[in-house]
Parts: sequence; C-alpha cells; structure tokens
Amino acid sequence: MTEAQFFPLAVVIALFIFSFVNRRLKRAAQPLRLRLAEKGEEFLAKPDLPKPMREHVEFLLKSSFNMRGSLLLAIVMIPIIAFLFVVRHRYLRRSVDKLNVTDQATRASFYDLCRLHDRITLTNHIFLLPIVELELVLFMPLAIVLRGIVQGTVPETGGRESVITFIEDKRIHGFHFSHANGMTSNH
Repeated sequence: MTEAQFFPLAVVIALFIFSFVNRRLKRAAQPLRLRLAEKGEEFLAKPDLPKPMREHVEFLLKSSFNMRGSLLLAIVMIPIIAFLFVVRHRYLRRSVDKLNVTDQATRASFYDLCRLHDRITLTNHIFLLPIVELELVLFMPLAIVLRGIVQGTVPETGGRESVITFIEDKRIHGFHFSHANGMTSNH
C-alpha cells in the first residue's frame, strides 16, 4: 500500500481521536461550567458593581460555550494591539481602567471568574486558545520593551489579563477607534 492509500484511514483515525478527546474534555469541564454559572450569578447579585464589570461578567457567562469568534479576533488583533500599545497606550488602558475597582474582594472575585472562563475556553478550543497564548507571549513582552524605549516608561498594563480584557471588551462594545475620544461603540 502506498501513502495515498493510508491517507483516508489516517483521517478517520484522527477524527475519531479528536472526537473522543473533545467529548472527554467537555465532560471534564462540566463542573467548571456549573461553578462559573454559580459564581457568576452570585457576583452579578452585588448591587454596587460598576456597569462595565457587570457587562463583562454577563459576557463571560453568555460566551462560556462559544469563544471561537473572540479567539479568532484575538489571533488577528494581538499583533495590532501590540503595535498600538507602543504608540497609543491609552487604547488598552481605557478598557482595563473600566474594570478596575478599589474593592479587592470584588476584583479578586472578578479575576477568579475570568480564570474559570479561561479554563472552560481551553477545553472548548484546544487549538485556538494555545495560539492566542503563544501570540501573547511573543508580541506583548516585545511591545512592553519597545514602549519603554520609545516612551521612556514601562507601563503597568500590557500583560495577558489586560490584553484579553481589552479584546473581550471590544467584543462586548464593538471595535472602533476614534481619535477624538479613544474608543467608541460601533453599534
């Protein structure tokens, strides 16, 4: 038999393995989904949450099963975000600042929800999320160093959390750049 004759068999075996792995990961992630729903509803019950944080958690709860669009957007946008980070740091800063709260317990709960969502996203998208993470590791440290060289300061933002928050914020509110006031919605 030639290699061409083994190709259909290899495809069938690969599909079977992927289907098996996918099913096992979804089953393993089910307790995480339940915990995210429970903690998310508990978090949203707080009456004093800032509107941007409330919207972000609602987005996390609604998208816990489907982040494909956000991940594909991230793959395309991370190099652009890294460039903008060097020349126009305020775009990234505004998205992150909207979610900053002084109450440390609220902030810790929020980031706990984000980490749970990330783990669920990994089980749903075992190829896309690692690509996003790799881009973050490749582009953002370089952008931070370039920002330090170009602007003479090393910014506090630019890490994984701030970039992911920026991308998710743009998925919630739209992705439109305006020189007059930074970001505006394109709804």
